[in-house]
This record gives sequence, structure tokens and C-alpha cells, in this order.
Amino acid sequence: MKVTHVGLVEIFNNKIKKVKYFESKFSRELGDTLNYDGKPMRVAVIGEDKNSVIEALNEIVKKQNKIVRLENKVAYINLIK
Repeated sequence: MKVTHVGLVEIFNNKIKKVKYFESKFSRELGDTLNYDGKPMRVAVIGEDKNSVIEALNEIVKKQNKIVRLENKVAYINLIK
């Protein structure tokens, strides 16, 4: 049986709250919703192996963190003005 390697993301208020690697026994498409630990998560990455999916999830988290840091910096600058 072929295993599908997917990366799941939980999004709350347009921000990534959680990412998770998942091995699915079934074929998945980008944007599919899965319940994982009782919470709906979206398929954000489909890869050939576990390492490629984890690398892609790490890049997504890095970009999200960069956005949050910039937002915090702008908020701080506006606060001290």
C-alpha cells in the first residue's frame, strides 16, 4: 500500500497555529481538511518522503514567523511614537 506523506497546518485568525507531519494511507489533495486530534487541519504540503515534507513545513513556519516579527516591530514603533 502506498503511503502519502503530507504536511498539515492548523490556521486560526489567518495565522498558522500548528503544523504537523502525517502519513496518510489514502491519496490526499492540497486543501483537503482532516481532523487531527479533534481539530480541523488543512493539507498544505504533499511530498515524496518525510524529510521533504518537514523541510517545506519548516519554510512555511519561518515565513510566518518573519511576518509576525515585522508586525510586532511596526506595532512597537507606532507605540513609542
